[in-house]
Amino acid sequence: MIRQMRKRVSIKEKIDEILGQKEVLTPQEITDRLFAMLADFMESELMGIEKIDFELSVLAMNRPDRIEKIMGGLPEAGNMEYLTMRTMEYFKEQTALGRIHLNVSAEELLAFISSAYGGIQMTCIVNNCYRHERNPFAALYQPKILLKMLAQAVNELIGIEEVIGMDVRKEEEGQ
Repeated sequence: MIRQMRKRVSIKEKIDEILGQKEVLTPQEITDRLFAMLADFMESELMGIEKIDFELSVLAMNRPDRIEKIMGGLPEAGNMEYLTMRTMEYFKEQTALGRIHLNVSAEELLAFISSAYGGIQMTCIVNNCYRHERNPFAALYQPKILLKMLAQAVNELIGIEEVIGMDVRKEEEGQ
């Protein structure tokens, strides 16, 4: 079942398409597009593969032996593993080119993104399953809202404002 769902809801081509535009898009545009794509994916699959992923995460915490048995037979990386691998390559490449200036290591940044994504995923699933009318933030627990804020935080952590300022100065100088 997991293998079939991975094929049906793969975002790997979209990841490749966005990262393939790294020569024509700014790092901020790449970041914003990746997180917008993740928001669309999360919204469309919130009660499908996203909920299964969330439930498998809970199972992994309680019974790691069972998760290894379930996931060990899968031949390829899932969406998030693929995104992590490709994003790590991108961050390291863009840092070497001087287009981004990481305020933390690439590994720390990806750990932060992964943790934040997991929290957003859990919050959106719980909010969708158990809507609490009295919760004043219920309307804000939406993937597009929360992942847009995460994109802004990531852009800050990769030093986007410095890079944008440098690009503007280069244009003004005619370089």
